[in-house]
Amino acid sequence: EATVTILINEGQELRIKDIQLQNVSAFKESYVKRKMKTKSRNLFLFRRGIFKEQKFQTDLERIEYIYQKEGYLDVKLAVDFEYLIEKKRMIVVISVDEGKQYVSGEVVIHGNLLFPESEIWGKLEMLPGEVYSQVNLQQDVDSIRRYYFERGYINARIIPETNLNKETGRV
Repeated sequence: EATVTILINEGQELRIKDIQLQNVSAFKESYVKRKMKTKSRNLFLFRRGIFKEQKFQTDLERIEYIYQKEGYLDVKLAVDFEYLIEKKRMIVVISVDEGKQYVSGEVVIHGNLLFPESEIWGKLEMLPGEVYSQVNLQQDVDSIRRYYFERGYINARIIPETNLNKETGRV
């Protein structure tokens, strides 16, 4: 007979003393922090500031989304933690590499044989020279699809093709 013993040392529950954002210039730091669910401890606002990994990972995805929605397609985040064990606190440091802000380049419409091209252009929000956003591109695709659907073409397929030019900053 054999016995396996598993010893667990749970350690201490650490509270977030501060969340620091580094290299943020495209937005105000306060704006980015407001979008996060992870908050530092604040007794006056009744925030306990307990670190939860899953919530924090969602916050990182949310920060990337904020940047990508505004054309920063190459944004990268690096995270570091500073532990103040004796005070049962931690400092969360998020370093942002914003990268380049991309804009829409030439927009070409192919395959439209039924309706005036000017009507299709009227459905687009992301025009040449506008900040490129995958979210806005999807909204434009949905808008064109709805346009065809309302005219009885329920099987119309709208397929966007994008080419990213890192040198010029255009998509």
